[in-house]
Amino acid sequence: MGFVPITLSAGQNPLTQFDGKIETHFLEPPAGTAFQIMQIYKPLPKGDKSGAYRGPPPHFHLHQTERFKVVKGRVGIEVNDKVTVLRPKDGVAICPAGNIHRFIIDVDPEHDQDGSDDEEEDDGEIVFMVNATDSGKDFVLDRIFLENWYGVRVDSFKYGTKIDFIQQCATFDGGDHYLPFPATLPEWVPMSWSVAIRTFLGFWVTVIIGRYIGGLLGYQPFYREYTTDWELAVAKMQGTWFYRRNVQTAYRAATSWKKLREMVPYSDEGAANMGLADAKVGHGTAVNKAANNDKAANGEEDKKKL
Repeated sequence: MGFVPITLSAGQNPLTQFDGKIETHFLEPPAGTAFQIMQIYKPLPKGDKSGAYRGPPPHFHLHQTERFKVVKGRVGIEVNDKVTVLRPKDGVAICPAGNIHRFIIDVDPEHDQDGSDDEEEDDGEIVFMVNATDSGKDFVLDRIFLENWYGVRVDSFKYGTKIDFIQQCATFDGGDHYLPFPATLPEWVPMSWSVAIRTFLGFWVTVIIGRYIGGLLGYQPFYREYTTDWELAVAKMQGTWFYRRNVQTAYRAATSWKKLREMVPYSDEGAANMGLADAKVGHGTAVNKAANNDKAANGEEDKKKL
């Protein structure tokens, strides 16, 4: 058996997590993009960083370019091991597809060359926006991926000790979101070569563990408990046998709640009266009324005889 969700977050917008410390607002995506979000990170108590999600692990997208814009505060954008601190005045930062990157909410002083307002910035909330291009592929970085990655993350942090690595790989595989191979190459290897080798190996490790092994063990990238557009999520997973085998579609035959309420109820009383519960007249049923009519007719005949 694979991963089993605990949190119910499908349909939430904004998506509020970790006792309100993180808010994700899903916005209407501009033309040519797969999604656009605005995230709000509340400040944590001093020194309280344990167990708190403050940004994704290093990753890369094969087919999508990602954009970042800070509205309030400062965010570190790490691309191929180089960190740039982004503020509202800096506009939009672009990370082309294929680069290893992540964003950092809690910026280290060593990364910031213009840190005159560090204390004030770190004490307030951080607001920033993210979007990514739409590659037209089945598996893309979009709202479905984000809802499921955030759901897995919350359930793992809140109810477990760590994120299930197979589930992490499966979810990342479903969002064009891959974990790079660890940086084990010698320093003399050019950065472009290092990135190419790490992303090539990282792609196949993520796919083999998440899709092939995970799919055989019952894992899937998306779960209904987290997903607002479940029909689209199912269509995505049906594109590969490894996930399709774990997806069932009997829910499509379900009758809507509105329709169920409109149906004539066959209650105990209705069943006892053979479905004539709605034909009551006075204190009797239609059958009793017919019997009374027969009695009345017989009475009239008796009077005529007299």
